[in-house]
Amino acid sequence: MHIKDFTKPDLFPASSTGGHAQPVPATSGWRKVGCRLGSELGSVFYCTDARVCNLYDQLFEKISTDNNEVNFMRGLRLAAVTAFAGLCFMAMAPKASAQVAISVGVEPECPYGYYDAAPYGCAPSGYYGPEWFTGGVFIGSGPWFHGSENFRGHVNNRYHPEHGYKGPAPARGEKAVESKRVDSSHFKGNEERDGRGHATGGKK
Repeated sequence: MHIKDFTKPDLFPASSTGGHAQPVPATSGWRKVGCRLGSELGSVFYCTDARVCNLYDQLFEKISTDNNEVNFMRGLRLAAVTAFAGLCFMAMAPKASAQVAISVGVEPECPYGYYDAAPYGCAPSGYYGPEWFTGGVFIGSGPWFHGSENFRGHVNNRYHPEHGYKGPAPARGEKAVESKRVDSSHFKGNEERDGRGHATGGKK
């Protein structure tokens, strides 16, 4: 017989005369082959015939590979179950209402008002009509508009860059010059706007 299985794999089999098991001698000709289960040796055998040893080496390598595949499939199933449980938890959790805060910065300080669209540059005198001012103070436009809900005011869009205006405009922080203000008798409005960045169709 060319292969044996021992309770203690580092012991040589008992002699045929019934003696006690002895340690395997280095020159005995017995070769140890084994099957690995993970990082541990699951089964260990000794054999003397090279052909038989090679056959068992191939068999044990196949068993080790099959065990790795089984462990992989178990891990895959565990990951799938965990992911499914997480999705169920997210579905049952109460949804918090979305809250979005948009910062528009500090209102531009312009002597004759500012345009109602980004970059909210200062408008020249004559762009806004008198209804856009209360006691000489601009009622705002765009994100800083603080006029009435149904407000409609006229502008002279000839003083707007989108309509080709390339003339001078005051800088932010500049103070108003009363003599430059345009009163109702001299104002030439040609477009109506709602103060929130929209033209309302009332063009002249």
